[in-house]
Amino acid sequence: MASEAQGSGARVLETRVPEARRRVGLGASLLALGAGLAANTLLGPLFADLVAYPVSEAMMSQTLALDGFSLLVAAPASLALGWAALRRKGWVPWLAFGPGLYAAYMFLQYIAGPRYLFAPETLVLQLLVFVLGWAVAAQAWSAIGGALPPRADPRRARVLGTILVALALFVTSRYLPVLLGSMAAAPLAPEAQDDPGMFWTILLLDVGLVVPVAAWAGVALWRGRGAAAWKAGYAVVGWFALTGPSVAAMGLAMVARGDAHASLPLAGVFVAIGLAAVAAAAWLFRGLD
Repeated sequence: MASEAQGSGARVLETRVPEARRRVGLGASLLALGAGLAANTLLGPLFADLVAYPVSEAMMSQTLALDGFSLLVAAPASLALGWAALRRKGWVPWLAFGPGLYAAYMFLQYIAGPRYLFAPETLVLQLLVFVLGWAVAAQAWSAIGGALPPRADPRRARVLGTILVALALFVTSRYLPVLLGSMAAAPLAPEAQDDPGMFWTILLLDVGLVVPVAAWAGVALWRGRGAAAWKAGYAVVGWFALTGPSVAAMGLAMVARGDAHASLPLAGVFVAIGLAAVAAAAWLFRGLD
């Protein structure tokens, strides 16, 4: 009996040690990601101005807004989650998808979008932030494993599934004119023509990544498919909770700077979408402990 008890205790210890290491690793990655997000803003046009982004005036307004949002919102969120992970808070992996995927999504645009004909001073830093973003998302996925969130009842699954499918349809609708126009080689809108590299990079991310994942997770949740669908749902909503408000900030920055392509009604739509993203996240994350 004593040997059986000792064996059982050893197995529990073996389970807890890797779990503790995963949480420490996730916490360290989140802290590094938060520091990288802040450093990129501090080195950019808002502060040190050590790098000049070769983009149009409209895109510069958006980049400045994104830099400010990263410094004031995304970086503190990542740092706070990193600290909570080191304190072994079990809910951290469910929320860590947000800053991780936000960074991966935005920093691909930082690198591939501008019309660089030279290696920018911040290239290594931005590559590091991009890699850290994916690392955080992968570590969060691994840390959750096959667990379900605390409130994973069928009704909640259907509501989340509906939100995800609606998001996939909304994103698709934004690019539908371009997708249909590709059959007749229709020209891009003037604001897209100013920064075609940025436009195509965002289209690839939105239509090629966000839409399929959101649609799959939404349908899978409706069909009661379990842990992977829940994790994907939390990942998409976490990403949207940061990306939605950041896009709203970009639209408002264009209006504030008097950009030729600015539109106050469109900025208002983006603000409404940002608020909806935050509301969806608040509903979904409520009850995590």
